[in-house]
Amino acid sequence: PKMNFLVTATLFLILSHSFAFTFKSRPSVGRSNFLSMSVQPDHISQLCADISPTGNAILLDVREVDEFSAGHFADASNEPLSALSAGTFPTDRKTGSAIKPNSKIYIHCKMGGRAMQAADLLTRMGYNDVTPIKESFQELADMEISPVVSA
Repeated sequence: PKMNFLVTATLFLILSHSFAFTFKSRPSVGRSNFLSMSVQPDHISQLCADISPTGNAILLDVREVDEFSAGHFADASNEPLSALSAGTFPTDRKTGSAIKPNSKIYIHCKMGGRAMQAADLLTRMGYNDVTPIKESFQELADMEISPVVSA
């Protein structure tokens, strides 16, 4: 019993020291460091390229009008999920006309849930290239996918 205690205590000290060393020797990679390096996941880099002035995709914000008015991406068109649910077809803010069913559409909202619902709705409405964005509005703003327009 005494020997088991010593072995256990020794292993604990070795492992805890090794564990602590691992974390102390690694540089801190906090959220601000990650973002300041402008590193983006591949799907976000693709989104940025697709919604750029030379891209051909539409960024659709499905938050409600008051949320959109409080702050939105300069490149986004707003069509609230409530309007889509009522059967309204989304409008491209650049052209003022309905978004064509063969258009590439990225959908975002505040936290990602409404984007998923809107993607399902748009697919059922006949749109065939719809991508819901799982990142929150704030995460996308932090990654600087598009300038944020505030009220």
